[in-house]
Amino acid sequence: MRALELDDSLAAPHAALQAYFTFYEFDRVAGEKAIRRAIELDPNYATAYHWLGGDVLYPMKRFDEAIAALRRAEELDPLSPIIGTNLGDVLLYAGRYDEAIVQYKRVLSLDPNFANAHSGLGLTHWQKGMKPEAISEMRKYVELSGSSLGKDLWGSFWQDPDSGMKRLNSWPS
Repeated sequence: MRALELDDSLAAPHAALQAYFTFYEFDRVAGEKAIRRAIELDPNYATAYHWLGGDVLYPMKRFDEAIAALRRAEELDPLSPIIGTNLGDVLLYAGRYDEAIVQYKRVLSLDPNFANAHSGLGLTHWQKGMKPEAISEMRKYVELSGSSLGKDLWGSFWQDPDSGMKRLNSWPS
């Protein structure tokens, strides 16, 4: 807030304000207003489009708008694996599985060790009924992420994929 008091014309403080509203106040409407102001101030600010699509619009199930915002972010920063992966995530949850697969593979062509893209690709394969491919991607995710959560959650796929998916679906959304 102090940064905005000092200079209201900078995009980054408005983007930070979006994060505050979205994650601390749970007010996505105020968050959307703040991030759109950031974009208005700097139309080439990839992070603002990323956060608009991934943090604000996607959780509100405004998938088409979220995808458009993330595509714009990716145009501005085409080498960002997190922007590309988040676009894949929104495509996945919008039920656009074939597009999600293409997106995750594009990210992995740029950075084959980006664990989150393997996770998203695995989930997408699973949704399409491609169990062997899903399990292969889950294994890559676990190997690359090194996280105990990843090993715990996705590791259950190695022994019993159906049980692993039930466990995932039991998590609160």
